[in-house]
Amino acid sequence: MTYSSRLSAFCDKVIEAGWIAALVLVPLFFNVYSSRVFEPDKLTLLRSIALVMVGAWIIKLIEERKSGRSLTGGVNWRTPLVLPTLILVAVYLVTSVLSIVPRVSFMGSYQRLQGTYTTLSYIVVFFMLLMNMRRREQLDRIVTAVVMTSLPIAFYGLLQHGDGTQSIDPLPWGGDVTSRVAANMGNAIFVAAYLIMAFFLTLGRIVESFRVILTEKESRLSDILRASSYVFIGAVQLISFGFADSRGPLLGWLPGMFIFGLVGLLLLRVSLHSEAVNGEAATAETRYPIVALDVLKAIGVSLLSIAGAGAGAFLIFQLFPVTKISLVVVAALLGGLLPLLIIVGIRRTAARWLWASWIFFTIVGAVGLFLVNFSDHPKMVELRQSGAFG
Repeated sequence: MTYSSRLSAFCDKVIEAGWIAALVLVPLFFNVYSSRVFEPDKLTLLRSIALVMVGAWIIKLIEERKSGRSLTGGVNWRTPLVLPTLILVAVYLVTSVLSIVPRVSFMGSYQRLQGTYTTLSYIVVFFMLLMNMRRREQLDRIVTAVVMTSLPIAFYGLLQHGDGTQSIDPLPWGGDVTSRVAANMGNAIFVAAYLIMAFFLTLGRIVESFRVILTEKESRLSDILRASSYVFIGAVQLISFGFADSRGPLLGWLPGMFIFGLVGLLLLRVSLHSEAVNGEAATAETRYPIVALDVLKAIGVSLLSIAGAGAGAFLIFQLFPVTKISLVVVAALLGGLLPLLIIVGIRRTAARWLWASWIFFTIVGAVGLFLVNFSDHPKMVELRQSGAFG
């Protein structure tokens, strides 16, 4: 390996370390010795990381040009999201120049460090990922970094909530972080939004871990421990998410769960059809079109899911008499999902029609949420005004 190639490889490592640092350090970091504690300190750290990444990229650019190799990795304006991002950069730069106070528009202020410079830092991380992430193990490291970073953040939320009346957080926050936890983000909405993004990556790891356990003839202890760890992390994420009690992120989590479950069941159904086409399991149960009996099965399972949702909500009310709507909805959805998971585990071919059960259950849940939020019925009004629903 030549000096030039060694230097380029080192720059690649610096760039990857930069995006991993951005995913790990920025969410975790806050400074209790500064006036604002959260936003300026996090964004200053992000800006610094972006500068290091740009420096490594420039050095790599100089070295690669000497050898005549392209540094863009095949990325051009036709690459998805590149053109919209470049237009966004142009809009930010033009509006900053034409601003009444260009310096504040570009640099931001101490109270709100969200100027053009900060936006460009986000975009730098985006382009570094786009041009330098080429291997599956790089993506796996990103997912692992996000999942593992979310654990201390979610756990800190549990500490802040305490028993619901008194926090066990040792830091003396000025606002109330017991009824609605803020964790490392300084805002309940921010931490809830972060946790739902991390949760779906965790959920993907849970599915992957259990797939390995269920498909291998002899499961290794490491596989079981890995699956258990991801289940634990996902549970902590959901509980802390419920304690944040933020309806906006909740409305993002619900359709995310619907899409995740529906796509998973449809993919399993397609897999069964492929096996039947290949002659591996060409039985009546692996036929692609569903029949009338399958529809009845789907309706029956959806009724079980509705009962499971009611049981999940009831359990939360028993454990936490004064609770929040977010935690109730999370428990209800997980309770409704449980019968489907059990049936798929017992009989994999049931995935042919279980997607219909999931859709029916989701429709019933959506109608229920709509009635709770918009119905003028006295009982619904009383429910909305109840302290249990914040």
